Amino acid sequence: MDNGGIWPADEGYFQNIRETYLQERIEQLTKELADKDKLIEQMREALKQIRGALNWYKEQVSNCNRKGDIGETARDQLAKDVGKRAKAALSAAERVFK
Repeated sequence: MDNGGIWPADEGYFQNIRETYLQERIEQLTKELADKDKLIEQMREALKQIRGALNWYKEQVSNCNRKGDIGETARDQLAKDVGKRAKAALSAAERVFK
């Protein structure tokens, strides 16, 4: 078939262009997916830290009004913590959930 010299007549030429584009697109999407997987893992770790801090505070606060050593220990632990666990958990969340 005569195409007037504008386009190569070989269909293989166009096939190579399509395959090259598809390979580049696959590589790009693979990288994007790996980046998203990493972000998801960071989010899971931040949520784990937040849950741990909240559970610790829940336990301490629920024991604060108890009499005896249990109540005294819980109040002492809260006083010594001065919000460090909460600050650490919030900091982790802020790094990930921008």
